This record gives sequence, C-alpha cells and structure tokens, in this order.
Amino acid sequence: ALAASVHNAATFDEIAHIAGGMSMVTYRDFRLNPENGALPQIVAGAAMAAGGIKMAEVSDPHVYTGQAWLHSDGWEVGYQTLYHAGNDPLRVLLYGRAGVALFAAGTVLLAHAAAWHVYQGDAVCALLATSLTASCPTLLAHGALVTSDGAF
Repeated sequence: ALAASVHNAATFDEIAHIAGGMSMVTYRDFRLNPENGALPQIVAGAAMAAGGIKMAEVSDPHVYTGQAWLHSDGWEVGYQTLYHAGNDPLRVLLYGRAGVALFAAGTVLLAHAAAWHVYQGDAVCALLATSLTASCPTLLAHGALVTSDGAF
C-alpha cells in the first residue's frame, strides 16, 4: 500500500494531519487537529521530523502562517508546511505515510498473533486470518495515508 501511495497526491484530510503531527512533535502542541487520534499523528510527525521535514514558520504573528497558528488553523499550517516551507511535498507525504503504515503492518501482525493464540498454533487458521486482514479494503485504502483512519 505504501509503494502505491508514492504516486498519489495528497488527500483532503492529510494536510490537517501533517500539521497536527508536526506541531505535536515540534512544539508539543496538541491544538491542531485534536479531533483525531493523537498517536497516529505523533508517529507520522516523528517520521517526518526524522526525515528532515520542517514545519512552516509559525512564530511570527505578522505573517500569514503565524496568524493561522494563533487561530489554530491546522489546514492552513499544513498547507504551508506541505507546499511553502521549502519541503519537497513528495518527501513530506512519503515520510508521513511511512509512519502511519506501521499501524497497518501492526494490525496485520496483531491479527496473526491473535489467531495463532485463539486457534492454539494452527498455522492454517493464522494464515487465513493474516491474509484476510492484509487484504481488507479499508486497511489497504487508509493504511498508507497520513490520517488516523487506518490506524484505528
């Protein structure tokens, strides 16, 4: 799913999740995009920060992004971070999506471990549960996007 998402443009809500994740990691500020899960955003923000992605400058209240920060406008801060902060948008999406894809991989591994435990080591049942989970359309569609949809 991650390999396929490299060729996709940013989805509508990834912009807010990028701002939320970067602000949580960079400034320890949870105001942007609080209605979604913090953990996937923190993981995506940490992956982006580790990849050298920088958040849009928000400290000057006299510039547009500073005003967006003061008003907790995660959509504008995310847009500025993605397209106007000197970052390569494809790298921002790649690192953010890679962080969230860990949740999709973890879900598949969790399904395998649960089936292995419930069916007392039956390899066929564990493989079936793992295959069904890995081919779940929701997991495939959302597992490699910078959103919390695939994580929960």
